[in-house]
Amino acid sequence: MVYCSNCGEKNKKGNKFCSNCGKILNKSFNGFENSKPIKSRLKSKEETYHKSDYPEKSSKMQNYENTPEVTFEWNIVIVGGLITVIISGVLGWALQGLSVIIGASTAIIYALLSTRRKSTIILIIPLILIMAASIFALFSL
Repeated sequence: MVYCSNCGEKNKKGNKFCSNCGKILNKSFNGFENSKPIKSRLKSKEETYHKSDYPEKSSKMQNYENTPEVTFEWNIVIVGGLITVIISGVLGWALQGLSVIIGASTAIIYALLSTRRKSTIILIIPLILIMAASIFALFSL
C-alpha cells in the first residue's frame, strides 16, 4: 500500500494520484513511493471533509441524467410488429381467420405493458399495425 503524503489515504501501489484528495503521490529519493503514512498530516477528527474542497467526479449516473429523454419508443413499435407477424404466422396454419386478430391483440397488450409514457400509446398502436402490415408485405413478395 502507498499512503498519500497530503491526507494519509491508503492508495494502490502504482497510482499516480491520491484516490481521496487527488494530489500527486510523491516519490521518495530512491524512486519508490512512500510506504508508511505520515501521521503529522493526517486529518484530525475535528476537521471535516468539505465537498467543495475537491473537484466532483462525474459518475455514469450523472451522465445518464444529463442525456435528453427519448420521447418516443420505436423499439416497442418494432417488437410489436414482429410479435404480430410471428404469432399470426404460427397460428395461421390452424386458425386462418383469427391468427391476425390474436397476433395484433397480443402486440397491443405488449405495448400497453411496456410503454413508459402512456400518452404515446395512441401513436404506438397504429404504428404497430402499420409495421406488421409492412412486414407481411415484405414477406409476401
